[in-house]
Amino acid sequence: MIKECCQCGNVANNQIQFPIGILESKTGNNGNWQKLKWAPGGEQPVVTRDFGPETVGGYAAFEVEAFEPAPDGALPVVRLSYSCHPDGVRPEGDFPREEHAEYLHIDNPVLPANPGRHELYTIPRTGTFVAPLAQGQLRYLRVALETPGAAVTISNLRIANPGVHSDTPPCGTFECADKGMEAVWRLGVRTCQMASLTNPDAWRVVEGALLPRWLERGGAEGWCRFVPDFEGTLELKVEFRRNPHFDGPAFFEVFTGLLDAEPAVRQTIRQEGPDGEIRTVGVPLKPGRFGFRLEKEQWPVIHEVRVLDASGKERWRDDFGTAGFGIRDSGFAETRNPKPGAVPNWVYPTAQSYLADGGKRDRLVWSGDLWWAQRTIYYAFGPNDPHMKGALRILAFNQTPEGFIHAAPYAVNDAPPRSGDYGHFASDEFSAWFVPVLWEHYLFTGDEALARELWPAADRDLRYLATRLGADGIHAPRLETSKHAYAMDCGDLSKRVYQNLIFWMAWRDGARLARALGMDDRAAELEKLSADHAAAIRRIFKDPATGDWNTVVGEKGGDPLSCAMLLASGFTDDAEAAKMVRERPDANYGVGKFRAMAMRGMFHHGLTKDALGVIASGNWNALADPAWPGAHCTTECLYLYSVGWWDESHPDTSISDIYQSFILGVEPVEPGFKVFRVAPQPPDGLAWARGKVPTPHGDIEVAWKREGDGLSLSLVVPEGTSAILPDGRVLEGKAPNNGKHEVKL
Repeated sequence: MIKECCQCGNVANNQIQFPIGILESKTGNNGNWQKLKWAPGGEQPVVTRDFGPETVGGYAAFEVEAFEPAPDGALPVVRLSYSCHPDGVRPEGDFPREEHAEYLHIDNPVLPANPGRHELYTIPRTGTFVAPLAQGQLRYLRVALETPGAAVTISNLRIANPGVHSDTPPCGTFECADKGMEAVWRLGVRTCQMASLTNPDAWRVVEGALLPRWLERGGAEGWCRFVPDFEGTLELKVEFRRNPHFDGPAFFEVFTGLLDAEPAVRQTIRQEGPDGEIRTVGVPLKPGRFGFRLEKEQWPVIHEVRVLDASGKERWRDDFGTAGFGIRDSGFAETRNPKPGAVPNWVYPTAQSYLADGGKRDRLVWSGDLWWAQRTIYYAFGPNDPHMKGALRILAFNQTPEGFIHAAPYAVNDAPPRSGDYGHFASDEFSAWFVPVLWEHYLFTGDEALARELWPAADRDLRYLATRLGADGIHAPRLETSKHAYAMDCGDLSKRVYQNLIFWMAWRDGARLARALGMDDRAAELEKLSADHAAAIRRIFKDPATGDWNTVVGEKGGDPLSCAMLLASGFTDDAEAAKMVRERPDANYGVGKFRAMAMRGMFHHGLTKDALGVIASGNWNALADPAWPGAHCTTECLYLYSVGWWDESHPDTSISDIYQSFILGVEPVEPGFKVFRVAPQPPDGLAWARGKVPTPHGDIEVAWKREGDGLSLSLVVPEGTSAILPDGRVLEGKAPNNGKHEVKL
């Protein structure tokens, strides 16, 4: 279905037609709905809804208006399956359950979702049906009737997002005369929204029902905040959702009694009757707490909880509605949680909001990938976006006593790792990434409070990393922590320039952070360590005769990833950067995230045309093309695969920031853009560009247009900040211009 160019893998510019069945919301008596009927001897009825190229994520929900069992009495069964591309529109969806993170030795899902991409609904009633959380985003929703001879009429098929991922609109903007550039900017912004996991809690209210789930590494129990002082009955209105990967009835456990003792009552509520049937069950209530315990792969849906005293009088009720939560007993202390989809009457496993490496696959925080992704967050969503803060806090918490920081910890870990526990991706390289990520967060946001909060973790990490240097002054890998970007398993003990550049960045950025926080003595120590390590890198990895860089000690030649890191890290000077770029004329720097690194480095060195060539040779334009029928988000490694493992919501291949930082030309010089540089790098033929960069002091506004051989620049400098122009002029954000300046470049 997809034509690819033979060399670069870009999608050819051909319009792909795909038949879409539309399920519209019912409106009054004359609304539209879809009737699926499998007539004897006829074809299975299947319809598909296209939610649009920017995709959606959350919980599937729909209304059943009417249904007809098959002649043999079998109830209708509806199958929903999710996909991001037409190739994945199939009964099991586009992401088979078996394709999980085996190389990490972890199990999906990190969030309480269906690890597969399809679900089954038995239809024994009319009314609202709500699904478990879909694993990641989707563009296409396939709806099929699975029961020959049956019929069902459904309406208002929707994907509800009660705070699952961020839909906060960007406050940064970018516009220009090239609509393709604008599309790539939006591509990366949407990717970050889909991977910004907002309050990934175990329990959530969706469409008026409580959907408790077993949260990976987060515990299985939840308690009600209400504390009864009498014996009576706990009455539940409950249904179950069928899991297509596990046969047998669904169940969950209900307990009542004292909070800190063995519950007086434990009762397992099992599925009785068809999936989707709502029924009422009663459990003896003892004074104290009551709550639920979940097992993995069990999907109860709870519609109402009531507490009755011995006389049958209702003392308390939670119907999970939006207009209130029932009768307030004198023993109930309400703590209303403002989070979307929160369950204010209950205590259950929760997690911080965070930016995940991918919204669809393992959904973990990855320290190194944050460095690629974080700038899009700052330029698009500003300094107060909670997801980067949460990701940094999660990493800092998951630190061993020696200072080693886990590469990809679970967001809900509630105890720091023990000595020698290096996590499921044991990597000195990824431990070192924490410090550059924290520094850039401070540089772009000016968030001194978070910088001071996390500095102790950063300092412990730096001290740990210093123990990993050998007598030759470079990183000495050891087996226990030897996983890295080139190797998913421990065992490669090669000394590589790539890892050493990350260590050097840690010293350099740790020194910057310490200096900014007033820790001058520690900054001086790290500055010396940075200089010594830089000298060792040049001595060991640079060929003095040719000026070429070697990737591995003992081997000649540099690979694309090493070249990309040399450019992106700021280690090379302008002449060294230009030499490397000239010697790689095919603009091939490997997969998408490494191309993104190389391209940013080229912009930093003023190699604008080469940087734009890297973008053109990648798949960013293909993914943003209206002809692309898949998700308009950046994928893992920037591949164009249409089914399977390759996550469509990987922000580490987002390059939205470059349009504001280099095409508009706005980069911070001091934390929080207190002082910033404005140095546009206009592509050949681009007539104009404009946009906003959000900062703690207000929006920086830039608009430029070509005039003759130069640029006419309109600039708004927020009050209390200063802008430095390429010719050295400094523009202040104050009267008499109220921060607005018109200049020629």
